[in-house]
Amino acid sequence: MRHRTVLVVARDVHRHVTGSRFGIGTAVDYERGALGFGLAGWQQMGTGDLDGLSGEFLEVSWAGPELTVTRDLFGSIPVLHTGGSGWVAVSDSLLLLRDLRTAMGSTTTVSLEAATARTRTLAITHQSMSPETLLDQISSLPAGRSFHVERRGLGLRMRLGGDSLPVRVARVQDDRAELTRRIAASTVAVVRALADSPCVVPELALSGGVDSRMMLAAVRRAGAQDQVLIESWNRSAANEADYACAQQLSRWGGFALNSRAGVDPGDPIRLSEAAIPVFATSHLGLYDRVLPMSGTWYNPRMVKLGGLGAELLKGNYGFRSLPQMAQWLSTGMKDASAHAAARHRAAVAQLAKGLRAIDVDPDAPDASEWHYAAYRAGQHGAAHSPMHLSAVRTLMQLDVLALGHRPDRPGTGVFTRAKGGMLDLLVLLDPDLAQQPYANAGIDLSADDVQQRLHQLGGPLTDEEVPSMRIFGKQAAAGGGPHALGGSIARAWGLGEDSGQVVELTQPWVDAVADRTLRAIHQDLGNLTRNELKRVNAVGDAGPGPAKRLSAVLLAS
Repeated sequence: MRHRTVLVVARDVHRHVTGSRFGIGTAVDYERGALGFGLAGWQQMGTGDLDGLSGEFLEVSWAGPELTVTRDLFGSIPVLHTGGSGWVAVSDSLLLLRDLRTAMGSTTTVSLEAATARTRTLAITHQSMSPETLLDQISSLPAGRSFHVERRGLGLRMRLGGDSLPVRVARVQDDRAELTRRIAASTVAVVRALADSPCVVPELALSGGVDSRMMLAAVRRAGAQDQVLIESWNRSAANEADYACAQQLSRWGGFALNSRAGVDPGDPIRLSEAAIPVFATSHLGLYDRVLPMSGTWYNPRMVKLGGLGAELLKGNYGFRSLPQMAQWLSTGMKDASAHAAARHRAAVAQLAKGLRAIDVDPDAPDASEWHYAAYRAGQHGAAHSPMHLSAVRTLMQLDVLALGHRPDRPGTGVFTRAKGGMLDLLVLLDPDLAQQPYANAGIDLSADDVQQRLHQLGGPLTDEEVPSMRIFGKQAAAGGGPHALGGSIARAWGLGEDSGQVVELTQPWVDAVADRTLRAIHQDLGNLTRNELKRVNAVGDAGPGPAKRLSAVLLAS
């Protein structure tokens, strides 16, 4: 092999390539106190190797015989890889890679285990559960890992790089109080930097719970409550308690709620004609929970602040070992379908493979939360990622993950549950705010509670502990969004426009699924999808049924 060709396909690709380096997204370097939008921003940051950084980004670099793909620590952008004789391809789209394999004369077969496991409508099955995808010849990267392709003689060799999340956490030796203080300080630093930037408008969606209140505490501590757009909406009965609590906090704290006066959110950017083709070449078969609402990026100057990432600390699946998870899936999350046993066996098998792939013992008491961190955390709350890559989720950082897996007493395996860690962050940032009523009265804190926690954490957070954080580059430089190739592939598959008729649209593909059991399960998903769509006005408002049903396009023979 004397020649090598690197072909990069992305929206406005020429804006995101410098020399032998391609990069899109937002990177946050907490150690150096820098946040960079896009490749130009990263270069200004002075950060060489992006491995281990937070944010939501993807970098591809090539030099000599090797090509390297690196992304943010929690894998907000899916990285899928496949290959054949003399070629290797990396993408965030299963549909694109399937089509590419066909074009290259390579076969693609359905992974019956992975496809069957993913048909359950539980959060833990809404995304890839192991490096295996719905298709046997296409694999995905767990969080923390990078991907390398080397030219070896007349062939190519693929290998993984980077460390698994447990290995990275093992290097964090700080105790609970030190970690909590550092997370609180870094959150304030990011909020202050964004609030002071002329390029963005920070936005906080405030509920009556702990997670968003912790972010409000960071806003107040940063002195930015007049620079951050704080919102809370009462759109349904389910929002009433949260909205009432947000109003009370607004009166107490003296900040405006839902006031966009003087705010310039930027002009909407139409990136695609419709939402379904955006989904078809991004999250299809990879993340089932949220379909895009449209093909337009609204409010492009606004950066959302929120508590996404708190589950890394609180736990998303209840700190369970794999046997406990299997019992939970069997009894606590009942499946009444005719194929319940097959779906259960497949899900447990996929969970076990996913855990072993990240060096976690399936019998570990916190196995479930390692699985969440490696396979779901990056995509959870990232429904925007097919449209843009400029969100900043301040709690998506290694220290938060390390704190979530720090034993209360060394050797006991007892972990802080529920909201304890988030309340500690809140108490450190704003003791007075921590004592205000919550939508859930069961977590109200007294003055004595707050003082006790402050004492155990080493006293209030000082101004000297808050580091400086600089922003490099402009938000628009982060890039992202659907590209023309993806759109053409989606249209070729009949996914060129939005449609509430998901069941009818997908029926030919369901009929073409070769495996009888998988075909029957997707017929059941059609019934579920019909019921979901009866309750809502748009496909994007429905539950996971439409997204899971649409995955039949990948499974059809």
